[in-house]
Amino acid sequence: MTKRGVPAVAIALTAALGFCGAAQASTGPLKVKQARKLAHKLAEKQVRGRDVVSFHVAGAKRLGRNSVALAYDDRTNVNFFCTATIVVTQRVKTHRTIRTARFRGQKCEQMPLDVLAVEAATRNAVRALRGSAVATADSLDRLQASVKRCRKLAVPRSRRDAANAILDTALVEALEGPNDAGLGDFVSALGSVDTTNATLTAGIAGWTDYLAAVRALPPIPDPCATLQSWAQAGWAADQSPIDMNAYRAIDQRTAADSRAIKRAARYLAVNGVFPRTVVQFTPEGLLLRLAPNLPGETGGKGKLILRKSALL
Repeated sequence: MTKRGVPAVAIALTAALGFCGAAQASTGPLKVKQARKLAHKLAEKQVRGRDVVSFHVAGAKRLGRNSVALAYDDRTNVNFFCTATIVVTQRVKTHRTIRTARFRGQKCEQMPLDVLAVEAATRNAVRALRGSAVATADSLDRLQASVKRCRKLAVPRSRRDAANAILDTALVEALEGPNDAGLGDFVSALGSVDTTNATLTAGIAGWTDYLAAVRALPPIPDPCATLQSWAQAGWAADQSPIDMNAYRAIDQRTAADSRAIKRAARYLAVNGVFPRTVVQFTPEGLLLRLAPNLPGETGGKGKLILRKSALL
């Protein structure tokens, strides 16, 4: 709810704001498209009147033949976050149709300092990883060239899980390696955030453990060479280049970390962090976005194709 002492610029949303549109009389119901258009016009008033730097109008729920509700949120340049429902209604009179939009259930709060600190750390990490973009691209090119060399290598069905684990590991290392310093700084910055929120604390701990788990993966700089050596050994179980029990343990560990991080990301979202930054706070959003053209699946009679790593 709105707190005492909140500047007027932040609570202006609670004022009686509306927007009317007149058109030729129509007997048809209010269209969702019409409701969205009017809701956006009302939202644009906030930009001009309250120094809003970002707003979102999302979803649409029909309340009746001539009434539609849409979710609204915005953020001001002094980091107040407001949420509300915009209700658009239509009244049909003899010679005209009047549509109005108004706010309902407004809530405005100053964004918590711990949330802002995590947002700043995430944005700094994105900038740092952008600085190693060339090295990351070169790393991914080497990985894809390695996999391409083994495109005719047929992996026995009983060894495909291990082969996929090798590719998963190689992909994560190709992404993480050039960005290890930036990720380390990110985790260090998160560790310095002063918070008592259990969800955020768990998400920060998740990032700390996630990076430690990734750093513990066995080095696989050339997955094709690794698999070729195994093939020359007849795919013998005792010659496997990867310990599947250890891999599964790390997989389960990073999966638990990712769940904690995603819960923290949702907490960031409901407290006003920009949606793009919310996504970038997750391992997938921060790392996998560096490989936008990655193919999607592994298959085809045991042939090797890079996919999204299970560890991301």
